[in-house]
Amino acid sequence: QPLAIFVQAGSLKVLQERLTNRNTETPEKLQMRLDKAASEMQYAQDFDYILLNDDLKTAKQTAVEVVGDFIRKA
Repeated sequence: QPLAIFVQAGSLKVLQERLTNRNTETPEKLQMRLDKAASEMQYAQDFDYILLNDDLKTAKQTAVEVVGDFIRKA
C-alpha cells in the first residue's frame, strides 16, 4: 500500500510570488503553472496526507515524520 502525499503551497498567491521571484518562467508559462496548481489542489483531499510547504525546513521535517510513521506502521 503506497503513501500519497500532496505537497501544497500556502495558497495560489504564495505560489505565484515564489515562481515570480525565481524569475524562471515566462508570463504565459507562469499562468499555465498556476492554472495547473489550481486544478491539482481540487484533488488534495484524495491524498493520504497534505503537506503544507510554507517553510522548507518545517516541510522537510514533517515529510520525514509522516514517511517514518508510515513505514513503522507497515
